[in-house]
Amino acid sequence: MPRRSEEMPQGSMTPIRLVERRNKVQIPPDGVQRGRRLHSIRRRYAQLLRRYLFENLEEVLLEIYELGREAVVDELGLLSIAEMHHEAMGEIFSGNRDIQFSDNHYRMAGVVLSELLSAYEMTSRGYREASTAMRHLNEMLEDEIRRIAHAIHDGAGQYLACVHISLYAIAKHVDDEGKKELRKAHELLDELERDLRRISHELRPRVLENSGLSGAVEFLADSVIKRTGLAIHVEDRIQRRLPSTIETALYRCIQELLNNAVKHAHASNVWILLEERRHLIHCEVRDDGVGFDASAALVHEKGSQLGFLGIKERVAVLGGGLEIESSRGRGVRVVITLPAQG
Repeated sequence: MPRRSEEMPQGSMTPIRLVERRNKVQIPPDGVQRGRRLHSIRRRYAQLLRRYLFENLEEVLLEIYELGREAVVDELGLLSIAEMHHEAMGEIFSGNRDIQFSDNHYRMAGVVLSELLSAYEMTSRGYREASTAMRHLNEMLEDEIRRIAHAIHDGAGQYLACVHISLYAIAKHVDDEGKKELRKAHELLDELERDLRRISHELRPRVLENSGLSGAVEFLADSVIKRTGLAIHVEDRIQRRLPSTIETALYRCIQELLNNAVKHAHASNVWILLEERRHLIHCEVRDDGVGFDASAALVHEKGSQLGFLGIKERVAVLGGGLEIESSRGRGVRVVITLPAQG
């Protein structure tokens, strides 16, 4: 079975980017509508700033905070906020040349800007808390997976051994035809034991803890190859152990993508590339399957089984980036980028 391949072409990376090759469908939505919303935010900010400077109304600050929340939702960056504030101050100065501006005016303008930025601070704090909670949840899930894998491997194995012993005892009291049927039962039990061992190892491969991501991906590829006949080409350029959070996240993502390739893509080949560049870990997985509509990959639909939402969440919690490129009939290419230090 093929295991390694030629170097895969490299692509530019964005935090989350989805592209449908043929129709050039991209997320986030249309820039014209977003531009109109941002223009509205700039216009209202200038109006509210002017009202606060000349009327000193405290209720204006509440409106400023709500405007800041809108700016966060529309992903207006901090540099754009600074530019917006500078433009608004310039308009106020140029339109009121007969007014003598004092230090108090500048202080009040600073209060307005701080109130706007407080929405960003609250959002950032909420994101950090949510990320921390998600990390803890992932750790708890991994602990539970480890417990289940241990129970399947050891607990179920002991029960199967007891069944084998019971069958051997029964064989002493049956005729040749009965013994033939018991041998078939032994064979079925042996097959069940192999399947349980495989499931246990795929749930939480000990090689991930002992040998790291490289060994775990090789083990996973071997398992999928033997089970499905899919040709998996692995190229690992990372020559060291990574933090356990990074190794676990990438293993789970690769596992999900291989599952997609088998169940949904009907691919013949999958290529996996792992490498480290400029303190970032890059993982690229591509296949030659049927492909799909990339614009719908992260939309939560009841019938969707692609698992990209789970991949997105794992990557986002670790501060990483995700790029999905696909079109119908032309396979899929997924690039995951994670900080090397987790």
